[in-house]
Amino acid sequence: MKVFKSLPKESFVNDASPYFKGITQQITCTIHKHEDKEYVVVYQAYKKAIADHAVKNQTFENCSEFDMKRMTWIKPNYLWMMYRSEFATAKNQERILALYIEKEFFVKEILSEGICSIYYPELESYYGDQAAWKKHINNQRSRMDKTDEEKTAVRVQWDPYHTPAGGKFNGGLTRAIQLGLKGSVVKKLMSNLLAIEDITEYVKEQHEYFKENKDIIIPVERYWKMEVDEISKRLGITEPINQQA
Repeated sequence: MKVFKSLPKESFVNDASPYFKGITQQITCTIHKHEDKEYVVVYQAYKKAIADHAVKNQTFENCSEFDMKRMTWIKPNYLWMMYRSEFATAKNQERILALYIEKEFFVKEILSEGICSIYYPELESYYGDQAAWKKHINNQRSRMDKTDEEKTAVRVQWDPYHTPAGGKFNGGLTRAIQLGLKGSVVKKLMSNLLAIEDITEYVKEQHEYFKENKDIIIPVERYWKMEVDEISKRLGITEPINQQA
C-alpha cells in the first residue's frame, strides 16, 4: 500500500518553521485517516536486509536480522529521523521506513505505557519528585530484565527538533518525541499497522532539493492535543506557546 505520497506536505521554511516556533514539549505528528480509522505516522531507519523484509512481509517478525526482544525506536517527526539517519546515509540506516500505527493502539498500548527515560522538570506534577520517578524506571527495568516477552516497556525521550541542516531548531526549545518499544508491544504493533512503506527515494530526492534550494518539503505535522490528561502529566507534555497550534 502506497500512503506516503498522499500525505499533505509543506515547505519547512515557509510553513513548518513559523508553526514550530510555537511548539515546545508537545507531541507533533501526522495523522492519516483511512476508511473509518486514524493512523499515526512514525519513522524508522534500517539497513537493507531488515527494510526489505519488513516491506515485503509487512512485518518485522521472522526477520533473521531483527531482534524482536530488543528495544526498537519509533519517531513521529520526519526531520528528526532525517537528522538521526543523516538523510539515509548513516551506517545501517540507509533505508527509511514509514509505519502507519492505528491511533487507538498508539494511545492505549504505547503512550499509556510510556515512562520518560530522563527526569524533566515537567514531570514533578505527576511523580512528585525525582526519587519517585526513578522508582518507576527501576521497576520497569526489573520486569524487563527477566526477559519476559509478555511484559511491555515503553521509554520516552524528548529531543531537540532539528532543522534540515541538522541544527537545533528554536535554540533547542522545540522538542520532538521518540519512543522506545520493548517486549510484547513490539509483536502487538505488527497487527496494528496499516502499512510499512519504504520512503527512501523521497528522502534522497528531498535531500538534493534542500542542497539546491535551502528548503525542504516535509509531511505536515501538527500538535496532537492529548485527550488523556494522565498521559500528558506522566510524559511531561505541556501546552504549546501558540494556542492556535
